[in-house]
Amino acid sequence: MENIKNLFFSTKGKINGKEFFLFQFILGLFYVIYFYIFGSTLFGNVLFFVIFFGWYIIITIKRLRDIGVDSKWVILLIVPVVNLLFIFYLLVKEGVDDSAIMKKAEMKNMDLIEQIKSQKWGISKSEYKQIFSEKKWHSEEHPTLNAAGFFDEYLGYQFFVVAYFFDGADKLAKIGMHLGLGTDLIESDKQLKDVYKKLIENLTKIYGKPQFSESIDKEEQKTTSAEYRGSDMKTWKTKDTIVSSTLILFESGSPDPGVGIIWGDIKNDPASSWWAKSELSDGEKPEKLPKDFQLSDEKIEEIKKSMKNSSN
Repeated sequence: MENIKNLFFSTKGKINGKEFFLFQFILGLFYVIYFYIFGSTLFGNVLFFVIFFGWYIIITIKRLRDIGVDSKWVILLIVPVVNLLFIFYLLVKEGVDDSAIMKKAEMKNMDLIEQIKSQKWGISKSEYKQIFSEKKWHSEEHPTLNAAGFFDEYLGYQFFVVAYFFDGADKLAKIGMHLGLGTDLIESDKQLKDVYKKLIENLTKIYGKPQFSESIDKEEQKTTSAEYRGSDMKTWKTKDTIVSSTLILFESGSPDPGVGIIWGDIKNDPASSWWAKSELSDGEKPEKLPKDFQLSDEKIEEIKKSMKNSSN
């Protein structure tokens, strides 16, 4: 905790929820001791209220800074009933990491793809949510996967962006953005092709020419299970990330037409690592993509074992 002088007489710095609670406990204790010694008088009551409220404003401003909220909201302290809810919120609200605040400022003038690209693998779910705190978050957690998603407008459409985290560690492993059948404005393959073209243009500006590209015609799609009927795929690989774009048209007969991009942590995510090593070899184009790319839990364990053996 900050030293006593800065704590009570300066609005600089910030305090967490535990310190905010401790301050109130100390102030309450001081209140009991003061009136036990000096008794209750009009002058004493007014003096104590002025000092108490001044200190409370200072502490509240510090707490607001800790949760990343503008200090102007301190005015809620003078609103009856609301002030009690406000104080409770300040007690339980999780603080914002300095790194998250800096990242939000850094991303201010970035578009959605640039914002996703700028994320660091391995950050916590909490920090990730703080970085994107102003987005329209999906109200429900994924029932089986350790994931969190939000909606955001891009190219005039509402994309769904979902981040996947390692179980147990809550560390960022993959991020995907998708525009599909559930979007009200998508009604035709022409729209999907137009959006996909713009996505590829923007990805190419950021990552350069794709290292792998394949378009699949209608006849070839007929030999593939409906759920895997992709119409086009492009892949980029950096030092620590693999990026794949996918176009799935209505005409393919797939139950999930749409466009999407997925970013994966090559170093730590087994699926992304396998994809990078099996389909890319320093930019060398493979002859064919696997048409049944779907990783089961058993397959992931197999990949982990093979990666471990190859590193020994």
